[in-house]
Amino acid sequence: MSLPSLRQFARASACATALALSLSSSARAAEAAHDEDAPTAGAQRTSGKILNMGTRVAAAEIANASNEAEQAIQRMKVPAGLKISLWAAEPMLANPVAFNFDEKGRIFVAETYRYRSSVLDIRDYMWTLEDELANRNLADQSAAIARHFGPDGVKELSIESERVRLLEDSDRTGVATKSYLYAEGFNTPLDGIASGVLARRGSVYFTSIPSVWKFSGDTKAETRTEISRGYGVRFNFTGHDLHGLIFGPDGKLYFSNGDRGAHAKGPDGSLADTPDEGAVYRCNPDGTQLEVFARGLRNPQSLLFTENGDLLTGDNDCDKGDEERLVHVVEGGDSGWRVGYQHPPLDRDNPWLVEKLWQPRTKDTAAYLLSPICNIEDGPSGITYYPGTGLNESYRGAIFITHFKGSIARSGIYTYNVKPKGAGYAIADSKPFLQSALPTDVKFGPDGRLYTSDWADGWPKSKRGRIYAISDPKHEKDPLVLETQKLIAHDWTKDSVAELTVLLGHPDQRVRQEAQFTFAERGASSLAPLSAVASSPTSKPYARLHALWALGQLAPKNPAALDPLKALLRDADPEVRAQAAKL
Repeated sequence: MSLPSLRQFARASACATALALSLSSSARAAEAAHDEDAPTAGAQRTSGKILNMGTRVAAAEIANASNEAEQAIQRMKVPAGLKISLWAAEPMLANPVAFNFDEKGRIFVAETYRYRSSVLDIRDYMWTLEDELANRNLADQSAAIARHFGPDGVKELSIESERVRLLEDSDRTGVATKSYLYAEGFNTPLDGIASGVLARRGSVYFTSIPSVWKFSGDTKAETRTEISRGYGVRFNFTGHDLHGLIFGPDGKLYFSNGDRGAHAKGPDGSLADTPDEGAVYRCNPDGTQLEVFARGLRNPQSLLFTENGDLLTGDNDCDKGDEERLVHVVEGGDSGWRVGYQHPPLDRDNPWLVEKLWQPRTKDTAAYLLSPICNIEDGPSGITYYPGTGLNESYRGAIFITHFKGSIARSGIYTYNVKPKGAGYAIADSKPFLQSALPTDVKFGPDGRLYTSDWADGWPKSKRGRIYAISDPKHEKDPLVLETQKLIAHDWTKDSVAELTVLLGHPDQRVRQEAQFTFAERGASSLAPLSAVASSPTSKPYARLHALWALGQLAPKNPAALDPLKALLRDADPEVRAQAAKL
């Protein structure tokens, strides 16, 4: 082992010896009071039993319709010139954790009904901690559940199911008019919280521990394929689940997992082994070539890619005086977190705190560590990037992050802007965007509006759920916004080479990416037009980058795709040089 590896191994091993009762009662109370992942209020710790036995039901418990969602808009605050409207509310959906759009502008929602009831929190079951830390894979977790809670406990944890909901504005009135139950049946003792969903061209991807799923079907999942399995080797803290589905500029599927850990395999036998830490993974759209992209995270949730192809996420703190982080997620990077740091022996400080591994880099930071860009507000969950259309120019390059703190008064959405610093970034500015709400996720719709899912109230399952749309009235009828919406929805397979070439430089990031992916899907016939765009200094800068990325997608089966990159290593554009070198 290298010296950094030995040091990391020693730290993790020492922390993993934490005893179940080592936390003082005052420390446990302080942890439980923190708003990021606190256990159920008033919970009683009873060895050998699942809390609240006999109270779980299979049916989805959803509140009746009311005017509460409309009234909530009156308390919300957004920047001057923007407006908020209600797009959907209970009983059309409930307990929304994450959502995403398809090309038609429909919304798929990951709904949780197991949160804080069938997905346990280690702080309610501290007598199982040593077993938790020893788990290496799903077999260990399954055996531990049976050993600790017996047949009755296993049965109790098999009642509630996570769900995928589909919402549609079928009348084009600007509000949802139809709600479909798209998929359910995620109710084994190993099943976690439904935390990620992504739709593209008839396929729907869904993350819920222990698996990544791929569905097909218009209003109902007619087929379902488990494209990788093995996430969640322990319960740990509530919400440290499988999140953040997004396609990267390399055409791969990216997603994140908290420190519930993983020993996951793809259908080709590829392995992602991170049993003691959170991580970001990537794979092909069919699950093959599964790999660990970056590690050492605690509870990363949603992911975003900038227009230059850089990956960012928000990571949550450990409730011991550290702070949340905006992380530049780099291939092969290690952000320093290990699950043992959550449970230090005798509640003493650990390297995460003593060495301030959670802070931005200083001259004393260990060389192996990829430090965060900056520290941010509590409870980051949803994250998205301004695609280039819909709002005004002041939002160019803006990162939108939802901060879910359990309290409406303290939660909301912040915007962040970053600036280059060496090979990475530094924070340029941050400011509130939405206040007095309880958002869980945030995405831009094809219509240019910013959408956010809202939990409605508090930490427990609220049995309610809303989706709000935030828009700029000055841009709602903007020809570019209308064009973008039409392009996202159209049949890309019918576009000519000339049309796709133009769209590689479109102002909207989503349009550029679809043009890139379409070129890549056409195989070797795309090599010449892509090479021409990538090599021409007169092409639009982003068109050149997307052409480069498409060549990278083609390269595994077409090695000639890399030939034009050699000359681009001397290109006048530094970003073109960087991307060519990376490919």
